[in-house]
Amino acid sequence: MARRDEAQYPGKKSKVCLASSMLTAAAGAVHACSAGQCTKDQMNLLSDASSPVWYRAYVQQYEAEICPEVQQVVQALQVQRIVSGHNIMQNGKIKSLCGGRINLIDVGMSRAYFGNMAVWKCSNDSAYAVHSDKSHKLPMPNTASASLSGL
Repeated sequence: MARRDEAQYPGKKSKVCLASSMLTAAAGAVHACSAGQCTKDQMNLLSDASSPVWYRAYVQQYEAEICPEVQQVVQALQVQRIVSGHNIMQNGKIKSLCGGRINLIDVGMSRAYFGNMAVWKCSNDSAYAVHSDKSHKLPMPNTASASLSGL
C-alpha cells in the first residue's frame, strides 16, 4: 500500500506534502463523519497516530530537530503558526517553540490530569499564554525569515 503522501503526490515524499494531504483528507473526514456518512477509511484516518488530530512528533523530538520541518509546514499551509493540543505540558504551561511557529496548548485542564487552567489567545499580530497566575506574550513568527528557497 502506498503511503498517503505518495498516493496524492506521486514521486514526492516530503513531510510538507504529507502534512498538506493529511490536513485535506482529515478535513474531509471530519465533515463526512459529522454528517454521519463516515467511511471506515475516514474513521481510521481520524484515529491514526499520524493524523493531524493525534500527531505528536513536535513534542517527542528536540526543538532543533523539528524547527526546519515546522517552518516548511507553516509556509506550505500559508499560516503563521501551528497550534497543537493532545500533548499535555507536564509543567501546566503553554509552550511556544521554533520562534513562535508552534504553540503547545494542552496544559492538562481536566482534574484527571493536573487541573491547570490556561487560555491561548491570539490575533494577527500577537499571541498570549494566559495562566491563572499571570499572562505573557508569546514570540511571534518572523515572517521575513519564513521564506524558504527551493520549495
